Amino acid sequence: MRFAVGGWKNASIVVKLMIAFVLVILPLYGISIMITHTSSKQMQTEVEKAHESKLYFYHNHLQFELERMSGLVTEFSFDETMSTLSTRAAIMSRYEVTSSLNNIHNKLGQIMVTSPYISDVVYYVPALHKRVSAVDGIRNVEDTEWKDLLATMGNLNGELSYSDDNLYFLKSNPYNMNHEEPPNFILGIRLSAEELKHRLQQLAETGGSDITLSFGEQHNCKRYHRKHQNPCK
Repeated sequence: MRFAVGGWKNASIVVKLMIAFVLVILPLYGISIMITHTSSKQMQTEVEKAHESKLYFYHNHLQFELERMSGLVTEFSFDETMSTLSTRAAIMSRYEVTSSLNNIHNKLGQIMVTSPYISDVVYYVPALHKRVSAVDGIRNVEDTEWKDLLATMGNLNGELSYSDDNLYFLKSNPYNMNHEEPPNFILGIRLSAEELKHRLQQLAETGGSDITLSFGEQHNCKRYHRKHQNPCK
């Protein structure tokens, strides 16, 4: 003890200053590290909360859009022109049929522009072998096309249908469990896979993680990833 005290008394002023500096700096450095670590954790928590809030908002927004699209399909399935064309066609002139199809085409276009999640709206009239599309216009169609689409109605155990690598909201009138029996018409809204992936890409970039969006049950569903899409496995 005497040696230590004597050594301290005999130490140069420079050594004393260096020791005093270290004794002062070390606690400050430790406190600085603790503050930095705490601030970093708080910032990470705030970022995670912000990302969760953004995901929650997107989920609610998408849910609202899906419900609205489902409502549009139901609403327009009662449209007079669409619902009666098949039964009236036999007593209509060719001009009247063409005029009605053009009118329906315009209505499909009006439906399509209501949401960025809609890539096309289609209308089939099996009795006339016609297909009307908001994107592709009016064309003749084989029975196999509407039969294949009709057979997928509700195959995701809900309102959505998965057909030919696309998601649809489908309505047929009348509804018939026998898909070989031609309905008066089939009306469908096709969802935009590109828009869904684009939104997932935006969320993934801000959140710093991969996001996957799935529709349907595990054994029969459709899954969208921010870079690709595939059936669930």
